[in-house]
Amino acid sequence: MDKYDLLQQIGDGTFGSVAKGVHKKTGQLVAVKRMKQKYYTWDECIKLPEVQVLRKLQAHPNVIKLREVVRENNELFFVFEFMDGDLLGVIRKCKQNMPPAQA
Repeated sequence: MDKYDLLQQIGDGTFGSVAKGVHKKTGQLVAVKRMKQKYYTWDECIKLPEVQVLRKLQAHPNVIKLREVVRENNELFFVFEFMDGDLLGVIRKCKQNMPPAQA
């Protein structure tokens, strides 16, 4: 994770916490999810349902892009593109139902 500076925690859940970060060389903002469970092999990591689903949906325009998966000192990190805001906030701001094609 030496390529990124973590700026502030922006979320916490059952399986991990998410921090806003910045790529040190490019300045690109990212969201870094640190998994709470320890992973002792790379094979364990790539078999996770979350990894499998994200790999299949990378081309979908409405799914956040996974930039990188990092395993360091038995900790697993997902590096995503950074999206400012939250889904619940977007849904609340919608004044009408979203068409299925946009969902």
